[in-house]
Amino acid sequence: YSTVPDSVKFDKDKLLRKIGNDNEVMTALISTVLEIFPGYFQSLERAVEEKNIENIKMIAHKIKGGALNMSFAEIVEIVTQLEENNAEDFLLTIELYRKLLVRWEELEKMLISLAKSE
Repeated sequence: YSTVPDSVKFDKDKLLRKIGNDNEVMTALISTVLEIFPGYFQSLERAVEEKNIENIKMIAHKIKGGALNMSFAEIVEIVTQLEENNAEDFLLTIELYRKLLVRWEELEKMLISLAKSE
């Protein structure tokens, strides 16, 4: 279990400011993330299994874009490291990938709970 504060995982207030404090838009954005991100993680898993550095970087970049837009600071930090890592340190790639999955699972639970409460 992560000791990282929820606001670092997902800065809800920052996202709300970006979208004019519109809770309906936020709920729609969260729903979209919950639909799209699992596919990114499946693709990333395949790329890691295949040790395909170029695909790993490409998928990490996609995740980073969505995570930046949604104010998922912790995810942004991990995928940035994943995107910038070079092929010589594949053990670091695997470590970052595993960390990313754990953090995504935590964030996903938080988002599901938020979407239900809105």
